[in-house]
Amino acid sequence: MKPKNYQQRNNSIILVIFLMIGIITLCPIRILSQDSSEKIYLKLFQSIETKNLLPYKAKFSVDGKFLFCEAMKGTFDPKTGKMRIEMEEENFIYDIMNNAMVRTLFDTKVLGFNYKNEYLIEKEGIVLCDLNDGKEIAKISESPVKVVVSLDGKYAALIVSNEKIFIYDFVNNQAIEELNVANFSKDIGGIYLIDNKTLLQLFKGDNGLILKDVINDKVVNNFPCKNSNLVNIAYSPNGVSAAACCADSIYIWNILEQNSLKVKPFPHTKGFNAFNFSRDGMLIGAGSASMELLFYDRKRDELILNLNFHIAPITDVLFSPVDDVVATTSFDGTMKIWNIERH
Repeated sequence: MKPKNYQQRNNSIILVIFLMIGIITLCPIRILSQDSSEKIYLKLFQSIETKNLLPYKAKFSVDGKFLFCEAMKGTFDPKTGKMRIEMEEENFIYDIMNNAMVRTLFDTKVLGFNYKNEYLIEKEGIVLCDLNDGKEIAKISESPVKVVVSLDGKYAALIVSNEKIFIYDFVNNQAIEELNVANFSKDIGGIYLIDNKTLLQLFKGDNGLILKDVINDKVVNNFPCKNSNLVNIAYSPNGVSAAACCADSIYIWNILEQNSLKVKPFPHTKGFNAFNFSRDGMLIGAGSASMELLFYDRKRDELILNLNFHIAPITDVLFSPVDDVVATTSFDGTMKIWNIERH
């Protein structure tokens, strides 16, 4: 028979082990800057597994409560790293607060959410649908178009062609203006509806990036850069920065400081599948084909990163429009939602 104090010591060791496991489980994941100082944390809020689906693109609703995710049918084998992809799509709307799937959409993409959380789909034209039951509210366009919704969700620019755009008002549910535009291609760069009178397009030119006022056919800004291999581009929601990246570097132009340019190396060369600004323009998130999730902190001028969030290439990184939440999608069949904690 073992002494009583021996048994007590064993019980103490077991208790310590359980406490350590609990601490590790509940603590947020640390993002380390290059000098290993602790400044920003990511805390996993939800992880959504999509059975036989490979998520590749997502977007938040205007209030940040819902996510729409585009996914291809297929599977990923974590042991071999091999993917099987089918051409069919199965997209879904996800309720973040209630951790529940709202609706599955087969071969139908959500083109945008308005301020009421009604959503637009392409269905023999552009149709506005109710989030609660998926029923059609109104058909707002007969022709298939590219749709850009304003940040506040009150307006949409429906781009019928490279010559014709009309602005739709969700508050009054009516088209308010039809515009004839020139020298415009809807298939290049990023397009941003600022309000019902301002539609901007950021795209790569011969000598850097160009920011153009689409409606008035006028160049608003030039962002010079000698690197001709820029790929992903982004424009900050608050209009203070533009950014682009190549295989191993990030380029950031500060608009408020006469487009002053910073170039930062990224610690890999496998390229980026996603590249976006946070709502305040102070963070840039990038997801790579090498499964790295990277953040650049503009305020501290530091590159911060963490690895192994996903076990397959990251396909999208997007920030909530209302709070410090970031979502990532991956070909590993998961969508992860994180809280950003700043210290």
